[in-house]
Amino acid sequence: MKILLADAAKSDYNITVIDHAKHTMANITLDDLISIHKSNLSNFDSVLMSEAAHDTLSSYKEYKPAKSTVVVTRATSAPYQDLVLNYSDYSSLSCKLASPEIFADLFLDKLEITIPLTRSESKRLHSILIEEEMRLFRVKQYSHPNAKGVKFNKSFSIEAKQFGSLQLLIKPISKKIKELKVSYNPSNYQEKDLRVLVKKLKKLCGRHFKNRILKSNVTRVDVTFDSDGYLVGDATISLDKSSFYKAFVRANGVVETKVVGANKSRRVQVYNKTAEQVKRGVDGNKVCTRLEMTIRPYNVKSLKGLKLKDIEQVEDLYTGLLTYDSNKLSELLGESSGDWQIVQYFGVAALRRNKNNTDRVKLAKILKQCELGVDGIMINKIVRDKLCEIRAKFLAL
Repeated sequence: MKILLADAAKSDYNITVIDHAKHTMANITLDDLISIHKSNLSNFDSVLMSEAAHDTLSSYKEYKPAKSTVVVTRATSAPYQDLVLNYSDYSSLSCKLASPEIFADLFLDKLEITIPLTRSESKRLHSILIEEEMRLFRVKQYSHPNAKGVKFNKSFSIEAKQFGSLQLLIKPISKKIKELKVSYNPSNYQEKDLRVLVKKLKKLCGRHFKNRILKSNVTRVDVTFDSDGYLVGDATISLDKSSFYKAFVRANGVVETKVVGANKSRRVQVYNKTAEQVKRGVDGNKVCTRLEMTIRPYNVKSLKGLKLKDIEQVEDLYTGLLTYDSNKLSELLGESSGDWQIVQYFGVAALRRNKNNTDRVKLAKILKQCELGVDGIMINKIVRDKLCEIRAKFLAL
């Protein structure tokens, strides 16, 4: 595998297509993939490509990924792989998933709420924000080059030093979309910015303000755990009923990021937070690995959307996550076996779908033996409580 990774790092123009079941692979040039296959990789099981090729393909709206994708990154800094760990057994995260009420590490990393303003209210808000942009240097207006992807034509970003920015997306591309989306990090934002926004909304909506807030849709929630004591490569995860998988890997085999699930409903990623901290100038001596589940309630069939007024009654948001003891799994599959290599780089689902029915049953038993506990009931309670706090804050400011 490391030979393949090294070859991919040297070439920006070839994509390696792999059939694990038949033990075959072939190269397709980037030009052929774009012109002949119309940037569509969805018929392929697993592919391996350079970061440059991945970035090029991702810029095409026709791009459809393979079921499993390995992207060989350009990253060469961040001393992540050189750090010494006291242990690397995935235990720190497994404890947190099994007993989340004990730890303070679970937090909401991103929240998006769409607020049902009227068209006239939205226009007035836009005018106010333009005035603010001219008066305050922290308020910046953006036009989205990819408006279809974002669903909004304009956005205003309120940037606070040492805090995450508060984004206001307005002028939706369709009449079916609510007029205002608020996007921010509930764990890292400047409260006075939110207070100023709420004050403006109260002035715009008058006596309808409370009703507008309660009828707002929660369109995205990112639930996050930070842990130390293991590397991204040690984390083996899957998402129930999802076959999509992507890994960002260095040419030397160090895994930087693992992503399970499509971006439309539920997606889980484990990534090297240390590298991000080093880029931001934060002390990177301590290994920090982040597990993050992104939930888009309006695309989850069991939820069919989530309004702020319905938080207490909603179906569970945080479901389907499966985590495994990597050491035990590699031992049972065979540490030097092709099966473990598939799991390590292309995901659990890739191994499962390339087995016949008999071998799939055997694999299911092995996975069951290696499964780590996740207290979904408690995690969902914590998430609900945090969303209730956010709702109360909007109404109280």
